[in-house]
Amino acid sequence: MVVLTYLTNTIISIIFFSSLSMKARNLYNFKLEISTYALLPHRLVGIASYMVIITETFIVITYLFGWLNGWRLLCVSMLFIFSIATWIKKRNTEQKICSCFGSISILNRFPLLRNIIMIFLVLVSYYLPITTLTIFESIQWVLLICWISFLIEILSTGKRRESKNVG
Repeated sequence: MVVLTYLTNTIISIIFFSSLSMKARNLYNFKLEISTYALLPHRLVGIASYMVIITETFIVITYLFGWLNGWRLLCVSMLFIFSIATWIKKRNTEQKICSCFGSISILNRFPLLRNIIMIFLVLVSYYLPITTLTIFESIQWVLLICWISFLIEILSTGKRRESKNVG
């Protein structure tokens, strides 16, 4: 069960870290993405973007360090709100993708399915034992999560550049 706990926590951390790093690196595009949903007044888009980034930071940290009490509900709530907003946007604009993950196109393609899978993973993690890590183990996990996230981004960017060069 502990291995399953580490696996689900790692997957959730990687996905949220990837999303967080893309949004933080290109905040302007993230604000534009939020405004395309047309759910908030323009003056609140900036505040909403920072709130999402801060919340995703807390989620990544809590899953990395095993400090999950109470944060799972926030994670599920956030994914649920994102799913509803994406569904409304899809219904109003017929746009089926999002740009939440920047250059990682595979995670942008099916946002509703991705969020449902993430909600399922978070709910599964709720029933797994909570494991607390030492500082050294936590640092190792942080480095592993960063390395895997950046590797995914590099591979995704490389594939996109190859397809542009071919066509």
